[in-house]
Amino acid sequence: QQYEALQLRNQLIAIENALISLRNQPQNVAIFDQLRQNKFPHLRGFMLRDIQTFEKVYQSMNSLEKDYFMAFTSFIAREHQLAKTGVQGIENVNGLANLWLNDNKEKEDQFDLISHLKVEEHEIHSDDPIVTFKKTKLTNPLANFRKGDIAVLYPALANGQAVLSNQIFKCTITAINNEIVAVRLRSKQFNNAVFNQGISWNLEHDMMDIGYITMYRSLFQFVQFEHRKKQLLFTLEPPQQPDNQFFKPKKGLTEEQGDILEQMINAKDYFLLWGPPGTGKTSIMLRHFVAHLLNETDENLLLLAYTNRAVDEICDAIEKIDPFIKKEYIRIGSRFSTQERFHEQLLDQKIKKIDNRKDLKETIQNHRIYVATIASLASKMDLLKLKKFHRVIIDEASQILEPMLVGLLPHFERFILIGDHKQLPAVVVQSPEESKIDSEQLHSIGLTNMRDSLFERLFKKCIENQWHWGYAQLSHQGRMHHDIMNFPNKYFYDSGLKILPEQLSASISQTQAIDFQLPANISFLEKLICSQRNIFLPTEIDYNSRTGKTNAFEANLISDIVYSFQRIFELNNQSFEKKSIGIITPYRAQIAQIRQVLVEKGIDSELLTIDTVERYQGGARDVILISLCLNNHSQLSSLISLSEDGVDRKLNVALTRARQHLVVLGNEEILMLNEIYKSLIESFNSSEIVRG
Repeated sequence: QQYEALQLRNQLIAIENALISLRNQPQNVAIFDQLRQNKFPHLRGFMLRDIQTFEKVYQSMNSLEKDYFMAFTSFIAREHQLAKTGVQGIENVNGLANLWLNDNKEKEDQFDLISHLKVEEHEIHSDDPIVTFKKTKLTNPLANFRKGDIAVLYPALANGQAVLSNQIFKCTITAINNEIVAVRLRSKQFNNAVFNQGISWNLEHDMMDIGYITMYRSLFQFVQFEHRKKQLLFTLEPPQQPDNQFFKPKKGLTEEQGDILEQMINAKDYFLLWGPPGTGKTSIMLRHFVAHLLNETDENLLLLAYTNRAVDEICDAIEKIDPFIKKEYIRIGSRFSTQERFHEQLLDQKIKKIDNRKDLKETIQNHRIYVATIASLASKMDLLKLKKFHRVIIDEASQILEPMLVGLLPHFERFILIGDHKQLPAVVVQSPEESKIDSEQLHSIGLTNMRDSLFERLFKKCIENQWHWGYAQLSHQGRMHHDIMNFPNKYFYDSGLKILPEQLSASISQTQAIDFQLPANISFLEKLICSQRNIFLPTEIDYNSRTGKTNAFEANLISDIVYSFQRIFELNNQSFEKKSIGIITPYRAQIAQIRQVLVEKGIDSELLTIDTVERYQGGARDVILISLCLNNHSQLSSLISLSEDGVDRKLNVALTRARQHLVVLGNEEILMLNEIYKSLIESFNSSEIVRG
């Protein structure tokens, strides 16, 4: 039996490798030609049905559709494999295999392990199997985990014992603080002996396959849609031009916003809204769009985004439409990944007292607006059979890989994509070279690299084909002070950004920005903060960093800057809140290092948001501190994320999170090797920054 299991395992890996090589070795297309009914004469039931469906769809594809299908199948398969095995030889990035390939010391150094946990209480027999652990003195307090993280739980190892020699439990972190960690097991357990032995437990990061499975399904769904739906997404047909309809913009909109809102409302097939940082694409445009359709039409709307944080923002925006809006919308998702103030809107809460199909159907029909992440909706696609949605609006669309959307969008009469392809793209593990497209047919529809979003491809093709009724760009931002805006505006947005008129700005007004007044007995650092909005502080290389992903000099300087800002706020009678200061750094290890120094210096780190730039997109703070944490020249390449247009998307997002003050820390010698960072430093220095 073990031999047969290994044989099956090897066959599965061979199939995965064949899928990965489809793009470069077209002869492997034979793997799809094998999926024919006559190859499986003994199949019956669902398996026979699925084989028949695949054979019919695959054999009916034209050459463009087959190129598209195989290119993205290969792309998804490679991403899936790398999530498991990692990128071998590169900084020990082992993916899921990190669980058994890296030892505890390596995991502790990377802050990827919560160890020495003791069971405090558990309810593993219940439908909500929660286990609560108490942290001990040996537990690393700086291990980088968050509420909502997917994790794997297992008993602590004896010396030399392999992780997989024990039972492991898949789970989600539901609560975490300085004292406890609570997890929800993926399924309830019937044998509680292991949880009652008083042993220690470990917790590590995990991944789920569902995202990759969803992309495969979406890709196959797409090639089954009617011809015109596919032609639209292949950009072989233009979106229909709208009829001339009169629309009077609501108060609180600029003339530009009113014109774009009118285009969004009147769009027939699709509309693409490009919203640079702080332009109000969610808080203003999406809110007014939903309000209009809610009040002036009978349409049902589906509002989607990639992350739960973005879905929280959508809920916040639409709840400002009307105090009774809560009766109109349902949120699909888990309470563990939803802000507490939106829990009552969750589908599970809305239907918890329902015990029959009639009432369930009535509840579903009586709510006109549904809000969810793409992943949450993928697990409840039957909703589209129970309820007709006239439009879908997808926020953060530039962060979503194309296969995640193409099988979804044709379900709707109209769709709107909102995004900014000059900010962070979707996270892709494989290199840009590996995801590059060679097919001339795919080049003709604007597909040159599979890591780029559908939003970006459609936007560029609309510009190329002059389909001006299908897209628009917002140009007025109300987040950043003018001095903060200058650099990203010049280098990333071709000087196209303008300041939102003061009466419409949701941020602190540009003329009444934080202008600190301080007495004479202040430190040099405090004086610097009060005299400049943009500050660059050069730092040393930390040769004592074991992983290269921490920098003690920057962590200590960050703590001094935080203390200085706190003192300045206090002396100016301004409240220091969670929104006041945010800290961005590229590595989770440096996040932990900064937290440790803050704790040592008696600064409450809970009042600060310390995270990577990837987790910051969509957020903003009055003051942003950026610790670049460069200890060697090789790290510079991973710090930069260039678009095809030469825009450093990571730097763009990091800089544009700041409303009023921006402080950048990094090794000047290394940074000056990059033209964009060199220009950034020089632009800050032109403001007469004092060195040292």
